[in-house]
Amino acid sequence: IITGGEKLIATLGIEDVIIVDTDDALLICSKDKVQNVKEILKELKEKKSEYL
Repeated sequence: IITGGEKLIATLGIEDVIIVDTDDALLICSKDKVQNVKEILKELKEKKSEYL
């Protein structure tokens, strides 16, 4: 069980993950895919996302 911001994040049966919780977004990814976060950021920038 992880607390993030003002909400509780409950996980079950998952291993080797990274959880990043902000006020307006939640990212859950496996540790071996963390380098792909740059791809997500690039796509969000291209779409001029409100989450950046």
